[in-house]
Amino acid sequence: MESLQEKSKLADKHIQQLISPIDNIEQLDSEVHINVLDEKNIRLKTENLEKPAANTAMDITRFNLRIGKILSVKKHPNADSLYVEQIDVGEEKPRTVCSGLLKYMQPSDLVQKLVIVLCNLKPVKMRGITSEAMLMCASTPEKIELLEPLSDCKPGDRIECDGYNCSSPHAQITKELSDQILPYMSTNENGEATFKGTLWRVANDKDVIKCKTLVNVPIK
Repeated sequence: MESLQEKSKLADKHIQQLISPIDNIEQLDSEVHINVLDEKNIRLKTENLEKPAANTAMDITRFNLRIGKILSVKKHPNADSLYVEQIDVGEEKPRTVCSGLLKYMQPSDLVQKLVIVLCNLKPVKMRGITSEAMLMCASTPEKIELLEPLSDCKPGDRIECDGYNCSSPHAQITKELSDQILPYMSTNENGEATFKGTLWRVANDKDVIKCKTLVNVPIK
């Protein structure tokens, strides 16, 4: 007959055989968990590397400036100083733009003109009509002139600025943000549009943007 000691050893062996698979499962679960965490960390790091950094610069790179063509002009029905223009900026349909030019220009001064349009300004309702962009002009209290490209550009052509990467503007900017950037825009002594003294240019042909007579004045 087996001794008590031998029976005890045999029982311990059976118990160890039962516990061993459980240990293996726990070890496997732990390894799987670690591998999943490692893969997740690698994926997050890759996504962070691929995601472009947000543009927080307070400069012209936040602006989506485009060539536009004014198709029509009419007086705003509810405002004595505003025109309502339809401007082709190279999109499926023209944009409605309200601008305070009525006291400075006749409709004939505007229709069919190539102009510069700030396209990513947040739309705002002006006396009941939503304005979807802003017409850029050289401006004094007494006189306002359009900024016009010199060459035969087409609607939608992008405006660049020497030394600045203007290829990825924000989808939309607020008036508050634009008000912080606009003070650095002006014409130079030749009537050419600049940002901090650096020339604006049409992206495709590098021609500068000019107004007719106003020099060293703000662009608004």
